[in-house]
Parts: sequence; C-alpha cells; structure tokens
Amino acid sequence: TSVTETSFTSAKLAFFKRFQWEKIGIAHSGFGAYPKSALLIQQDMTKAGIDVAVVESVTGDGTFALNSILVKDIRIIVFIGNSKEARNLFCAAYHRGYYGSRFVWWFPGLYDNTWWDVLPRDHNCTTKQLFSVLQNSSFYTLPPIYSTSHSPGVSGKTGGQFYQEITKIINYVIKDSDVSSAVGAMYDAIWTVALGLNATEASLNPLNTSLRQFDYGNQLITSTLVKELSQLSFYGVT
Repeated sequence: TSVTETSFTSAKLAFFKRFQWEKIGIAHSGFGAYPKSALLIQQDMTKAGIDVAVVESVTGDGTFALNSILVKDIRIIVFIGNSKEARNLFCAAYHRGYYGSRFVWWFPGLYDNTWWDVLPRDHNCTTKQLFSVLQNSSFYTLPPIYSTSHSPGVSGKTGGQFYQEITKIINYVIKDSDVSSAVGAMYDAIWTVALGLNATEASLNPLNTSLRQFDYGNQLITSTLVKELSQLSFYGVT
C-alpha cells in the first residue's frame, strides 16, 4: 500500500507531454531502492516516447552527475533520492551556473519544508545560493494523506471520514510533511493483511488445510498466501 516514487510516473508523463518536454535526465542516490526506482522510471518514460538521455548516480559533491547532465544539455531533471544528495547536486549546479528559468527540477515530496537549509552544511554553498537554484523551478511529488473520493472504501469509510476520525483520536492535525502522513497507508496495509489472510483461508479449506496449520516449512500455505496477496485489489482510505 506504500506510494513509491514510481507511482507518480503517469502524472509526470502527462505533465511532460503537456509542455512538450521530450528529453529528460534522471539523477538518483546510489544506495537502497533508489537505483531500482530510477531504472523503472526510465523504462516507463522510454516506453512513452520520452528520451531519457542520462541516468546518473549522485556521489560525492554531485559534480560528476552534473557533468553528465551538462554534456547532454538536459534541462528537465528528475531526482530520486534523499535530500543530502539533492543538496550536493544543487550546489554543483549553482557553481556551474546551471539554474534559472530554463531548467526544471523534480524531487520527492517527502523532504522537510526547508530541506536546502540544513546545518551542519555537507556542501560548499550557502542557503541563499541553494535557494537560487530551486526557486521557481522545482516541483515535488507528494502522495495525499487520504483519498478525496466520496465513495466509501472496504472499511466502510471514505478517506475524509478516516482523516477526521484519526485526527480526533490522536488530537493532532496531520500535515503532508509529517512522518504520520503515512497513517492512511498503514491503515490500508492492515486491511491488506486481513483480506489476504481471509482469501488464503478460503482457498485452503477445500484442500482440507487451514492457516492454523501454518509453519515456515509449509509451502502450500506460503504459496497460497503470496498468490492471494498478489491478486488482492480493494479501495482503501488512501
């Protein structure tokens, strides 16, 4: 139920095609799931007719990645990674004069509201210099806290009803930048487990077996659970 950066590919594509942006570059952090996400986004963009001229990992001070972008004269840059590498890339862009109205940067939306203003500095740029790069030229992808649809989900609640209920329970108004903004996805994840287990039990009963017989060596139960989870589809609060 987690919303990953690849979930926004369709929206990015629509935006790119609306403004006739046919060539982009992808920069990413070089660890964790970021390289894989970059590859998946590259494949989807290529299938849609977008020329992904550069896919580069940001290491060190970001200079090498920026040079690859410069060589290909990329003006639309999609960044996938954490804010540390993003600051390094922006700092490199500032020192090379690679910013202004001719450039557009796309970032994950889960960064802090002032992610470019962090102490101690891990780059050789001031806050003002970094802001001059991103000002009026950056976009962020951010999943909604809850669905705005008026149709109730599997829980019998709409996204709005869930949000009102959870806000009242915790006595706190959840904001987009909060870690708690994932509470809706967590709620849907619990429903995923419950529905998956129910479907698995229903599939096992005709075979004279049950989840009650589960152990880690039982391949039938394991494979059935994996199958049912992979086929599961429902409307949640997110």
